[in-house]
Amino acid sequence: MPSDEPRAWRTFHLDQMIPWVDATFPTINSPSGRAVAGASAGGFGAMTYAEVRPDLFGDCQRTTQANWDDQDPSLNTESLAGKPLWVYSGSGDYYEAQLQETSQEFAQAATSSGAQVTERTYAQLNDDGADTPVGECTEGHEWSCWSISLKDWTPELQAFFDRG
Repeated sequence: MPSDEPRAWRTFHLDQMIPWVDATFPTINSPSGRAVAGASAGGFGAMTYAEVRPDLFGDCQRTTQANWDDQDPSLNTESLAGKPLWVYSGSGDYYEAQLQETSQEFAQAATSSGAQVTERTYAQLNDDGADTPVGECTEGHEWSCWSISLKDWTPELQAFFDRG
């Protein structure tokens, strides 16, 4: 039944789900064995989770997302110092172009805090001949572009885990 009650997703994911996964499966229970990624609103969640629980996540990927007032991840990047961070964005439609600006602001703040930031645009991925797993990336706010960013990040993520 629908409700107006707030959802406690952060508490559920970070304090209940991750400990359950670690207790149930053979995981590496440390930042060197765990990464977080998200696209759109999930990008907001991924960076917020990495900021509030740097003890959980060692590598982070964010595909364009909006910043929400006092919850703006750009304001809390100090805990990302030393962590590899991948930021992807586009400009193929009005919405994505607006979000590209917030992604760049976030990347600058994270770099200033000492994170190891790599910024890539969908245009760069297209120019590099990136293979799109699900259709053509028009550089807009869409799964075809998010999928190539994930595919681009995968070798770096594997190298991160190999070092772990």
